Amino acid sequence: MFEGPIEDRLGIREFYGAYSDASMRQDRNLYLSLWSDDATRTTDDGQLKGKPAIAEHWDGIWSILRKIGFFIEIGNIQVSGEIASSRVYCREIFTLQTGEVMKVVGRYDDILEMVDGRWLFKQRKYQLVLDERATPNTP
Repeated sequence: MFEGPIEDRLGIREFYGAYSDASMRQDRNLYLSLWSDDATRTTDDGQLKGKPAIAEHWDGIWSILRKIGFFIEIGNIQVSGEIASSRVYCREIFTLQTGEVMKVVGRYDDILEMVDGRWLFKQRKYQLVLDERATPNTP
């Protein structure tokens, strides 16, 4: 589950810590600095291609959010040279501009690349795992 040089795996853990920190502090500059210029971000709603589209998405998200609690657990890191893959679970608690609170759990499947000595997102695929607002289906 965790393969590759320990220095790279530690760097990737710190990279994810910076991502969480950027999200919780609403630090757009830090958040965008973690993406390669040609990165893709995929969700059930579609795919964003390139840092400008990812920046526009960030701005859209923060137009409806007031605050976020964003906590991660890393399930997998595999490093092979200057490419790494990882699986990360996140607990997200949002306060919307309306005051409504949402609580979800998500999963990211990521491809990272080393660029100028820094790990960056190359591909992020997000899947919603649990939405506490959802009601269970009953037969």
